[in-house]
Amino acid sequence: MTHTLESSLFKNLEEVVCMVRKRPSISSLVFFLFSSIFLLLVQLGFVSSVGLFIVTFAQFTVLFWLSIVLFVSSLAILLTQYPHYAKWSMGYRGDCVRTVRMSGSRKDYFIRGKQDAIVRDVLLDGWPFKPKSPNSDWQIFDSLGNEVSNQLLESITYTLEVVFPHEDSA
Repeated sequence: MTHTLESSLFKNLEEVVCMVRKRPSISSLVFFLFSSIFLLLVQLGFVSSVGLFIVTFAQFTVLFWLSIVLFVSSLAILLTQYPHYAKWSMGYRGDCVRTVRMSGSRKDYFIRGKQDAIVRDVLLDGWPFKPKSPNSDWQIFDSLGNEVSNQLLESITYTLEVVFPHEDSA
């Protein structure tokens, strides 16, 4: 049960990390802009004695609530066009990000590469373990203990661990 739950959680994480870029429509941006301007005009028209237009208190009440409704609805339309998990990833380039750590260390690093790249190649491209040489003998395991050095990056769902066999046995 735990393994299934972890697999589904990591699959969801993979979908989040390997997602497509989505932009708001021009019409929603224009609607937001004009509703913001309208809200500002209503405020200036009543608050300022030399405002852009003069309104009675009854007219102001109607215009105020109308401008608030328009502004909130335009903001809601604008925000619902983004997936709820996409706030941090608007600069998506088609890459997957995975977590990797060195055997015996508690520090995690992130590696980034194309979805169809081999895990070993991605790790070599952005070697995060400065005290260790990438030319030394090492292997990559997932947190279940499976050797994953030659698998595709998109197929990995767990934290990777890099093991240096000759140095660990010494």
